[in-house]
Amino acid sequence: AYDLLPMELYRDHVKGLVYSSRGCVNACDFCTVSPHWNRMQRHRSIESVVEELEMYKDLGFNIVNFKDESLTTDKERLFALAKEVKGMGLRFKAKARLKDLDEETLSVMYEAGFREIHTGVESVTHSFEKGVSREEVVRRINLCLDLGFIVNPSFILGLPGQTPEDLEEDAQFIMDVGSNPRMKVYTCMYTPHPNSKIWESKDITIVSDDFDDYTHLRLVALPKSLGESYSALRLLY
Repeated sequence: AYDLLPMELYRDHVKGLVYSSRGCVNACDFCTVSPHWNRMQRHRSIESVVEELEMYKDLGFNIVNFKDESLTTDKERLFALAKEVKGMGLRFKAKARLKDLDEETLSVMYEAGFREIHTGVESVTHSFEKGVSREEVVRRINLCLDLGFIVNPSFILGLPGQTPEDLEEDAQFIMDVGSNPRMKVYTCMYTPHPNSKIWESKDITIVSDDFDDYTHLRLVALPKSLGESYSALRLLY
């Protein structure tokens, strides 16, 4: 029904949006997507995705944002998709697991027109929980930058187990990487959404039961590991 709207009012100001899959195979304890989809990822056919991209191109869009939770989970499918979209004249943004961002994958994506990567770092002091070390976080981000990507890393403040010293270290890292003009850093607060693994966690103290506050931008839960650092967490954020 896009043809029923005056798309010329939108196309120069927003990106086209496409879901080539639904769900997520990962098990991040703060996320509701994985349990909602039973830790599965369902893929659309590549043909249908290309057809939707061609529609956006015909409507005059230049940039399309893939909204999949991670476009890099299935490398074989990603490479097949990249082959089909290469040469379309469009530019793409995609979410990707940090540990999937190797040189081969990034090179294939860049050649196909991908120019921005959104990846969840969450914390350099607790990056091992995502399967990568602090050194690997830095190396993979630099690899993206060296190949020409804009990098959109997300960080979470107030993770269970995070100490005041960890919080200071994460905050300094965020400020350091954020100084690069091709880094679009996003920070949010640790938020225990219903149906996530942390919803009934004994490692956090809920400080707001008003779901209007559950926007990731407001402090609604405090990890007990921070002790009396509630005010410090608010100040840092």
